[in-house]
Amino acid sequence: MLLKNLVQPAVAPALALALGLSGHALLAVVVCAAPPTAQNVFGYAVRLGQGITLGRDAGLATTLVSAPVLFTVVALLDRGRPRRAYLGDDTSALPGVPRDRKDVR
Repeated sequence: MLLKNLVQPAVAPALALALGLSGHALLAVVVCAAPPTAQNVFGYAVRLGQGITLGRDAGLATTLVSAPVLFTVVALLDRGRPRRAYLGDDTSALPGVPRDRKDVR
C-alpha cells in the first residue's frame, strides 16, 4: 500500500519532469499514478480462491488512502493556474474558434 499510494505518485513527477513534461501534462501523469489498487485484484483472488482477504484489504486500504493523496497532488501541482469560466455557448473566446459563427457548419 505504501508503494502504490505514496512512492508511485512521488516518483511520477520526477520521471515526468525528466521527460520534459510540465503543466497539465505533468499533473495528468501524477494523477494517473495515484489511483487505488484496481478492484479486479479482489475479483481475481475470489475467482482463484487465494488471497481473498489480502485482495479485499488492499483494495479498501488503497481506496481510503488514495483520496487524500489525489487531493494533495492536485493542490500542489495545480497552484497558480488561471481558472477558466464556463463559456456556455459562447466559444468566441476560445483559441482556434472563428469569431464569426457563419463559418461554422
